[in-house]
Amino acid sequence: MKQTIPQEQLDYIRIYDRAAREQHYSGSRIIVLSLVLILVMLVVWAKYATIDEVTRGMGVVIPSGKIQTVQNLEGGIVEELLVRDGDQVVKGQALIKIKNQQFESIFKESKSTINGLALEIARLRAELNHTPLVIDPELKTIVPAIARIQSQLYESNTRFLLNQQRILEEKIKQKQAQIDKYRLQIKHLAKKARLLKQQIDITQPLVERKIESQTDFLDLQRKQADIIEQKELASSSIPELKSQIAEMQKKKEELAITFRTRAQKELSEALTRKASLVEKQATFKDQVSRTLVTAPSAGIVKQIHVNTLGQVVKPGMDLVEIVPLEDNLLVEARIRPSDIAFLHPGQKATVKVTAYDFSIYGGLPGRVERISADTLEDERNQTYFLVEIVTPKTNLGTKDKPLEIIPGMTVSVDIITGKKTILSYILKPLLKAKQNALTER
Repeated sequence: MKQTIPQEQLDYIRIYDRAAREQHYSGSRIIVLSLVLILVMLVVWAKYATIDEVTRGMGVVIPSGKIQTVQNLEGGIVEELLVRDGDQVVKGQALIKIKNQQFESIFKESKSTINGLALEIARLRAELNHTPLVIDPELKTIVPAIARIQSQLYESNTRFLLNQQRILEEKIKQKQAQIDKYRLQIKHLAKKARLLKQQIDITQPLVERKIESQTDFLDLQRKQADIIEQKELASSSIPELKSQIAEMQKKKEELAITFRTRAQKELSEALTRKASLVEKQATFKDQVSRTLVTAPSAGIVKQIHVNTLGQVVKPGMDLVEIVPLEDNLLVEARIRPSDIAFLHPGQKATVKVTAYDFSIYGGLPGRVERISADTLEDERNQTYFLVEIVTPKTNLGTKDKPLEIIPGMTVSVDIITGKKTILSYILKPLLKAKQNALTER
């Protein structure tokens, strides 16, 4: 017998089934919507997220400056070799010591002459200014014989001048004494002449009256004439003596002037000679210092052309070749012609030294400095462009433990040519395939 389901139960089953179907559809829709949302977000991210476009190439570290050849201008004999091939040197470091006795002798002789001239100048200035001679204690120690000679010359010259002036002063005193004597004599004769005149004036009337003898009167007149003559002679001698004194005074002054003129002339000559020698001394010192051959810049010794002590070095001979180590490192990289289109100077690059693990030590930041104007060919006839990259750092590692990078090391180079989105990177094969689709023969 067929069993019938009540209507209420059927309605309940129908409602339950519809609810179950709606719940299942809602869960699937959420999953689909989530996947769509994720896909949209990935597309948006891929559209705006960018990555670097990189052109890669292999290269080698080269000297940033040309190989420097160290020479010696004067030459000499190799006395000591201070470096070997492959040594790293700093600027100014001694490389080879060369002995040149000729220049050392000239330098020492000129220095001794300069010291002697300094002592002579001190003496002449003392003579010129009439001051005591003061000798530099250091010069007195360095050149004692010359210092002693200059002291003796000073004493001799000043003594000679003083003696000559003293002789003239003595003569002047003698002449002045004679003048004083004549003046006293004139005074005495004048007094005597006055007395005789009085006596003559008294005697003359008596002679006229024949009280006194004519002979005695004539004797008085003769004595008066003698006194007058002596007085005139003494008076005339004084101007002559004064003239002689003036002449001696002038001669005394001329002695001092001649002494000063001679000292001034010799001082000028000594100063000129000293200045000339001091100027040459710089050249002599330079010649002596050049006997010590030094590195013109920091670098690595590539080759030493002299290797025997006592070897004769000719003037201008090549002695040492140095590969410079500058503040910048220069890398020459080979780039394929197909990758050259987007390269230009100034682009950033990363230099990875193959001798050091990049994952541990990292690379060197750099920039493109120059790109060759045309392609070059290697030994296998493969063409490439030569790109020069400069790095501001010259070593890897830490400051305390630097890892030196020297010319000749091989490197790989990543040159950043631009940026592109991840979406364009993903679509690139599709776009390329689209461009080439249906075009084949």
